[in-house]
Amino acid sequence: MIEAFSINAMSKTTEATFCEAALSMHDCLPLSVQRVFDAAAAFDSLKSAADGIRESNNQLGALEMTLLLSKVKAAEDSAQTMAAAREHKEDAKLVTTHWWLKVESHAVKCDRAKILSTLLKKYGDLPEAIKTWNFEKLPWMTVEHDAERDKLGQDVQEILMVFPTWSSVMERIGKEMEPFANKEMLKVVCEAVATTRTAATQVQEAKKLMANMIMAGQFLQGEKKGKTSEEVRNMPDYANALKYVKSAWKIQVSDFPSQLQDRMLGKDILAETAAASSSSTTTPVQLANETANDLPKKKKQRKTLVMDDYGP
Repeated sequence: MIEAFSINAMSKTTEATFCEAALSMHDCLPLSVQRVFDAAAAFDSLKSAADGIRESNNQLGALEMTLLLSKVKAAEDSAQTMAAAREHKEDAKLVTTHWWLKVESHAVKCDRAKILSTLLKKYGDLPEAIKTWNFEKLPWMTVEHDAERDKLGQDVQEILMVFPTWSSVMERIGKEMEPFANKEMLKVVCEAVATTRTAATQVQEAKKLMANMIMAGQFLQGEKKGKTSEEVRNMPDYANALKYVKSAWKIQVSDFPSQLQDRMLGKDILAETAAASSSSTTTPVQLANETANDLPKKKKQRKTLVMDDYGP
């Protein structure tokens, strides 16, 4: 009897005061009546979303609409009499159409995460080059501006910033849509989820590679302009770049290859002298002695190739 009354009272729409009263006694009601009230709330939300779409004022995102349609499906299954009493099919059709447009758009955004694979494949040999501080085989590191490199770097930085949110939303959509979506829809979302899961395994490596590009570029650019490593470290651009990689990607100095660490920590005197004397027959002991004798003097500046600054 209570269930029948509830269905009759909420067969068209649900007054706000009625909903408040129902909510206050929800747990005291029989389970069948609870399902009626829950279904009514789902159908009310569905109608509100449909009205917003008709008025070009839809405020719901892809995940919010997924959760709504999941609740509607649950309501249809658990409160069939109530579902039959509500004329909600047109609203459901309209909301589902717009929901899928948003999900497809989000899947396209997630597909951009494949750019991490592009980065690692194209520029992944940088850390090895840094270890020897020899960039002859990396022409993209030897110029100040490289359109392809710079564009890829900017895109990757954007992806790394939003990837955690994008991937978690895609995972949740895939899980919540299973009860009501068709096979074609599920396939699209499953592919997007697979892309984000693959990218998730590459995020940390991509962060380290980007950090290497930024910080090595600082020293290469400075050396080309005739600056010593110490002078580079004292430049505002260097401080900003270091702050960026530490705060944005949690990369510390200890995470860089040793040759770059030495420059960042000021342990570069012996390294620079060794590089300048690499073609001579000087022994390591002689080199160390020569370096010690030269400490009070101004270090000899050497000209090296440069990379564009990727800092913010």
